[in-house]
Amino acid sequence: MGNLQSVTDLTRLAQDVQYTTALRGMNETEKQQYFDAQKQELIGDILNDREATFQKTFTDATRNSAIQGSLFYYLQRNRDLDAMGTVIKNKNEAEIGTQKYNNQLALRQYEINEWSYNNKMDTLFVFQVLFVTLMIAAGLVYLNRAGFLSQTIVGILVGLLLVVDIFVLINRMRYTNKTRDKRYWNKRMFPKKALPQDSGSVCPPGQIEVDSQPAQAPAPTP
Repeated sequence: MGNLQSVTDLTRLAQDVQYTTALRGMNETEKQQYFDAQKQELIGDILNDREATFQKTFTDATRNSAIQGSLFYYLQRNRDLDAMGTVIKNKNEAEIGTQKYNNQLALRQYEINEWSYNNKMDTLFVFQVLFVTLMIAAGLVYLNRAGFLSQTIVGILVGLLLVVDIFVLINRMRYTNKTRDKRYWNKRMFPKKALPQDSGSVCPPGQIEVDSQPAQAPAPTP
């Protein structure tokens, strides 16, 4: 700061010496003309500096405006790309959701068809058992009418067949309604049991706790 002040003082002193040397020996008219020339030169220098500063400022402002415009276009392009990516992402997610839904729907429809088919087959098996029982009962009645079997034996055999039929019907209804899984035909439902509650103790009751102290070695025998 001190050096700058010294340079300023020296410059001002040099200007004063220049003015003093230039004004020495001039009359009033020449002095006035000299001052007018210096004034016009100073005004011209100031105007030139001002115009140069304005041109530089205008050029910098134009360049900054162009940079701002480029950044704005980049921002718009990024927003367009982001919107396009969002649309593609949503479309892919919708396609994936549709595929998952169709797969789950097809799988569920397959499970329903399998359960319905096996249920019909099981019902057909029961009807076949009833039909076989009816045919056997008809044969026993025919043998009774022909005199080969007594009415008591026929009644006992028909009663046993009815017991078997009733057992098959009850077992089929009970297993289908109570035990068989309602979604998967080949699975069964198990009753839910509550888990035993933890007592919180490290050692269960009745267990002997081991002493944490190390056992002492026996004394050597003489």
